[in-house]
Amino acid sequence: MIGACLVTPVLPEAATEKDRIEYFFAQTAEKAEITASSDGTWTLRLTGVDLDIIWFADRPSRDMGRISKEQFIKNWKTGVDPFDKNPPNAAIELHDASGKNLLITVTLMSMTPDGEDLIYRIRPLEAMKLGLALQGRTGEELSEIPLGSFSSPVLFIDGHGCIRV
Repeated sequence: MIGACLVTPVLPEAATEKDRIEYFFAQTAEKAEITASSDGTWTLRLTGVDLDIIWFADRPSRDMGRISKEQFIKNWKTGVDPFDKNPPNAAIELHDASGKNLLITVTLMSMTPDGEDLIYRIRPLEAMKLGLALQGRTGEELSEIPLGSFSSPVLFIDGHGCIRV
């Protein structure tokens, strides 16, 4: 089922809006590092990325499964509505050295594999620029994307609408 979302090269002519399924992805890693770029974006490097990425679908489908990291990388630029043409939004949960949990919301502008690592170019969502989408464990607002190294990151990717075939 997930291959239909990310691999199907052409939109079936008979597909309608009711055939559109919302898919989401959860990607885990051992470590994350966030650095600032000079173009107003940030770089998120995930190391020790799990070999499988969990996916699940919203109602009415409620399907779930796993996709390999290799297939996820391959599918980034293919399919009906590929991520490289329509960058997805994501929430990233991070744990800093003091044990504080941070949650940030971003757009994943691009993804590049680098050996076993995955490198994402990220941009804060508009809500985050207003201080609404960055929160620490106690819900306090953060004013910017945190820089540095983090442990046990989880990346929740909004797969946007996909056609079920």
